[in-house]
Amino acid sequence: MNKKVITIKQIKENSNKLFNLCEEKMGYGYSRWLDEKDYEDINEYAVLFETFIKEVGGKLVSMTKRPFGFKCNIGGFIFHYKVSSGYYKYEYISSAK
Repeated sequence: MNKKVITIKQIKENSNKLFNLCEEKMGYGYSRWLDEKDYEDINEYAVLFETFIKEVGGKLVSMTKRPFGFKCNIGGFIFHYKVSSGYYKYEYISSAK
């Protein structure tokens, strides 16, 4: 099996790139979620972000309701991208297991 090696610098660059790629969709998804959360499954919102996540070599781990967002694996590290009425940000959560 030939596994691609990714550096910490590349992981940081990819996580920042994903943040920028998703900004508009996060705002749209959050607004829609506020209106539809009683009727829609949070996992239906994954389609908004999967293309961007794959573009940086990542994999979606899960969608989150509170705060609205998603967790993804980039290079073996889990990041949480989230939005609320006062912020849009992401943070490192843990190493993938």
